[in-house]
Amino acid sequence: MDNIIQRYQGELSLCTDGWTNPRGESIINYILVVRDKALFIKSVSTGKDRHTGTYIADGLKETIEEVGPQNLCAITTDNASNMKSSWNEVQDKFPLIDCIGCGSHMTNLLVEDVIEIPAIQAAFNAVKEVNKYWKESIVRWGLLLYTAEKNGKKAKALQIPGKTRWQGKLLTCKSSLDNQRWMEQAIVNKEACLGDSPTAEQVAKYNSVRDLILCSPYWEKTQELYNILKPFLQVTIALESNKAKLSRLFSWYSWLLNHSATSASDLLPRQEALQLVANRFHKMYTALWLIAYLCDPVARMERPTEIMKWQLDGMERYLVQYYKVRGETTDKKASEVYGQLISLKEREGAFASEIAWQSANEMDATTWWNGLHKEQFPDLTALARHALSVAPTTGAAERNWSTFGFIHCKRRNRLLNERVEMLVFIYWNLRILKAVPDLPGRNDGSSSSDGDMEVETVESEEYGENDEEDLYTVDRV
Repeated sequence: MDNIIQRYQGELSLCTDGWTNPRGESIINYILVVRDKALFIKSVSTGKDRHTGTYIADGLKETIEEVGPQNLCAITTDNASNMKSSWNEVQDKFPLIDCIGCGSHMTNLLVEDVIEIPAIQAAFNAVKEVNKYWKESIVRWGLLLYTAEKNGKKAKALQIPGKTRWQGKLLTCKSSLDNQRWMEQAIVNKEACLGDSPTAEQVAKYNSVRDLILCSPYWEKTQELYNILKPFLQVTIALESNKAKLSRLFSWYSWLLNHSATSASDLLPRQEALQLVANRFHKMYTALWLIAYLCDPVARMERPTEIMKWQLDGMERYLVQYYKVRGETTDKKASEVYGQLISLKEREGAFASEIAWQSANEMDATTWWNGLHKEQFPDLTALARHALSVAPTTGAAERNWSTFGFIHCKRRNRLLNERVEMLVFIYWNLRILKAVPDLPGRNDGSSSSDGDMEVETVESEEYGENDEEDLYTVDRV
């Protein structure tokens, strides 16, 4: 681990997240992320301490000192108010370290906002009511299975949304749409649905669900609801993958804004949803997103994005502050680097070579900058290295909780937190020796790609039109 920290000095992001163990105790973990590598540093049981901004900041500052502030470029947390309030205290002590919110958590909060729009909430509640009707009775579920089998098909499992992952809402809509044909055929069998001597309440429930299932506007709204939520899943998968960079946060959220704006419909209030996307984007956006995007040739070629004037103005202000913190007494360096970024944006001058841009597909973006532009543009290269190293999500910290859950399960709930921490430390970090072939301490002669390290990530980069299997397994995130 020390070898990796030294090798990637200045490129590491510190991610942190919270969890409740089987005994109901609150645990905070700390993960170092660099490119596609994740190192578990430690976990802390908070005990009786409240998770105030000051408490979170003290834990972050202590961990930064342990790792070495010179090794870090950023801290990534979720977007809770206590986390945000801790950023100021951290940056007062470590002004060279950026603090950002988790892009995936931002997506989760955004979907919750969208679902709370009255018309959308009513449509979603109707889908939940229909799915629950079939799931709450083994007889009715058997009827649905029999109806599908009679047609030579197999009914898909019906989903009900969970409390944490928003993807459950999308899966709820998708599973209902997949079973539409069997529901329409099965619901007309009143005797099978109600059984003998049904109560008035059961009859009323049956009539309510039957009216929904046999009503075409219900299915049209369900399809529209699915179409509204589906782009958020694409953003989540892109940000949670091993190749996630801050540049993707900018390009995918810009795409989300444009996609929502060009998909207007009268069935559900998409414009209200679009406004929520815009509000959340502006609330979380920093100029570092744009800088990372401009400096990432692969992201720009994969997803060309229009850049607004207000974003360029914000980038100019960010550069002035960026170099002021680093001891620049004038704005000269900020103006020079700003001009170079504009040339990079337009692919002019030294950035005009098509061969150079295509070569970026064969290497990491940081390697691309060091190899092609470090001598001619040392300041811009250093800025690009900083922006491209910032982890856009706390996904690695959340995946680490899967390891905690595997080790500290209900059957082993008497494990002490200190012992759990040691077991997780060994389980998680021993994979580094298998994933990086030239580290000291290897003696088995084997090698594998860096991507093998994080086995619990979603493997697909995007969710396509026909990738139903990826859609139904996305909760592995």
